Amino acid sequence: MIAFRQIRSSDLAHWRTLSPQLEAIARAHSADHWVPAGAYTGWVACGDDAIPIAASFACCRSGELLSIFVRREFRGRGIGRELLRQAEAWLRSHGWSEMTADASMLPEQFLIHHQWSREADTAGRLKKIHSGASIPLEEHWLEDAETGCGRLIRLGRVDKFN
Repeated sequence: MIAFRQIRSSDLAHWRTLSPQLEAIARAHSADHWVPAGAYTGWVACGDDAIPIAASFACCRSGELLSIFVRREFRGRGIGRELLRQAEAWLRSHGWSEMTADASMLPEQFLIHHQWSREADTAGRLKKIHSGASIPLEEHWLEDAETGCGRLIRLGRVDKFN
């Protein structure tokens, strides 16, 4: 069985086993950025041993999908599609109706298959535009000091009317 969840800073040690690209992205940013309600986040797919077999990363400051990777032996099972769906939903929840990606860091044909397109004015860039309304969410990480259990809470933001 495959389980999907948001990354934790403790997962960063496993990136080397997945892809040098993922490890480079993870190390390029401080560990504080990778907390569930941080500027950068990601999602992992774990097998029965709870070790990540796939991951995706995104940045809510730039609206960018940073990377997505599935170990070769697990490809073709819909894992990448679910990780992409999670990243897109998270970016939309931060108000991004147009998302971008660096084609050199991602499986370009996979993204094109999932309605991404090449940017005409910028070589090596991909984008996806969602025409539907986005629902801005506010994220809070709550952790019980006694048990160490944590939970990401997403609340709908309501703009004040004048």
